[in-house]
Order: sequence, then structure tokens, then C-alpha cells
Amino acid sequence: AFPCENFICLYGLHERFLNNMVSRFNEKLIPDFYEFFRETWCLALYHDRFSDFRDEVRELLVTSPGVGMDSIEDKVREVVDEDVPMNDAQKKQLLEIYASSGSKRAVETRLLSFLSYNYYHLPMYAKPGMV
Repeated sequence: AFPCENFICLYGLHERFLNNMVSRFNEKLIPDFYEFFRETWCLALYHDRFSDFRDEVRELLVTSPGVGMDSIEDKVREVVDEDVPMNDAQKKQLLEIYASSGSKRAVETRLLSFLSYNYYHLPMYAKPGMV
């Protein structure tokens, strides 16, 4: 049986959500897309609440952490020029901002909550206390 409902869930997702699909394909690491998308790493993407999780993470990144403070999205817009690719210094700067702002921890916490809440359907993912 062809899991068309699962594959519909992939529509519109950035390739980074899809386990860096483009670079893996270019490196010849994906001989069969059908099998690639049946692997266990992507089962969370097919979960009916995954889009809600993505929306929650997006909200974390666009919301200002406090009065007079820029959101992560605002900081990215300050650093990145839409017409010029990011250089390594800009990437490093954004990663430092992301880590130091508390957003990284908030996203990780939200991910762990999603996996814990949906553990019955997603037992293949590790969670704290398992190792």
C-alpha cells in the first residue's frame, strides 16, 4: 500500500525538515525516495500534531522575549540581506544569538514535550532518562 496521506504531510516542508534531503541526494545517499521517506527518522513529520508543533516553534521565534527586546526573527532580518548569501561570520553570530537568547532551550523543551506527549505513537525517538 502506498502511504499517500503520509507523503501529503511532506508537501511544503523545507528540505532541512526532511533530513537535509537535497544535500543527501546530491551526495548519492538517497537511492530511493520512497524508502527514504519510510525510514523511522521521519515518522514525527507524519504525526497529525506535527504542524501544531511547527507553529508553536515559529511562535517562539517570532515573539519578542520582553519589552524592547528583538525576537530571533528580527535579529535574523538585521543580519541577513535577502539578496546576499550568509557568510560564516553571520551564521556564527546568529547561532550565538539563538543560543544565548534562551530560544534554543525553549525550542528543545517544546520538542521534548511534543515527543513525550506523543510517545505512544512515536516510541522510536529517544527522550531524557532513556540513556
